[in-house]
Amino acid sequence: VPGRDGLEPSWVPLYRRISKLSHGRQPGMAAAEMTKYLRERRPLSEYQIVAYVRKLRKFKSNACALELMDWMESRGAKLHQALRLGLVSKVHGIQAAEEYFWSLPDKSKETYSCLLNCYGEHGMACKGLELYEKMKVMDIVPNTLLYNSLMTLYQKAGQPEKIPSTFEEMRESGISANNFTYFTLIESYITMNDLEAAEKVLEELEKVAPVHWSLYTLMANSYIKLELFGKSEVALKKAEEVMDKAELLSILAIQPRLRGSGSLCSPHSRNA
Repeated sequence: VPGRDGLEPSWVPLYRRISKLSHGRQPGMAAAEMTKYLRERRPLSEYQIVAYVRKLRKFKSNACALELMDWMESRGAKLHQALRLGLVSKVHGIQAAEEYFWSLPDKSKETYSCLLNCYGEHGMACKGLELYEKMKVMDIVPNTLLYNSLMTLYQKAGQPEKIPSTFEEMRESGISANNFTYFTLIESYITMNDLEAAEKVLEELEKVAPVHWSLYTLMANSYIKLELFGKSEVALKKAEEVMDKAELLSILAIQPRLRGSGSLCSPHSRNA
């Protein structure tokens, strides 16, 4: 059974060896470690390697993750197009990502969605929206990732007013929203100075599903800017209630802004 880090217990030792090599490493070291592991006649599955790639990406060890994909695919493993495309974009830039994308003979919906997301990450809203129009002509049915990428593009293009209608279209299509969807939706209302609408979205979400702490800290930051310190304190308390202990560290980044107002105690002191 995978642990909280998404890895099977037996996979952890090799992952630790690889992750150590990801810091200040020479190119090829991670691949060499994988080859060495195979020579020791130890079991190694494609699923296991992909799990390593995703975990390395999570911690921004993108070059190391891409090296593992190269190593895996050089041994005949199937292509994970979208995963590779995202890593190529992060490691080698958007031009290299475009070249890889257009070189693919068969492009999946996930691959199109990933390129859309890459344009968003690189701040290329116009190109991203052009790609989305092509996808509509091709009758590519949107999924959660595609809608999230589209809403991100609207935000980066300075068109936050298009995000709520996109969200409604998503709901009417029966496509599930995730935490990122709601974060972008709430952020769009904040950008449009409609704090009441942002609060309403959060209140409705609280009635039907667990709320991720990032949504509460997003609201807290908005309250701080408006000097609504009482509301920010409530939002931060709610964030702390749903955070893991490790995640509590992220809240420290906004605490200094509140200390001057005397409205926020340290989360550690309240829990003492």
